[in-house]
Amino acid sequence: MQVSGGFDETLATDLLKHKNPDVRAWTVRFLGELPRLTEENRESLVSLATKDVSPHVLSELASAIQRL
Repeated sequence: MQVSGGFDETLATDLLKHKNPDVRAWTVRFLGELPRLTEENRESLVSLATKDVSPHVLSELASAIQRL
C-alpha cells in the first residue's frame, strides 16, 4: 500500500485505531518514514504510546521516535 501510493496520513489516522496490532505497528512504521507528520498524527502516536499494550506496536513507536 505504501509503495503503490495508497498510504497517506488520512488513512493512517484510521489505521492507528485498527483492532489488529500488526496493522497499527505497520502504520507507525510507515508514518515514521514520512518526512513530516501532521499535528493530528503526531498526537495519535503519543496517544498510542501511552495506551497500546502490544510489544510490536511499542517497538515500532520506539524506532519511529528515533527517525522523527
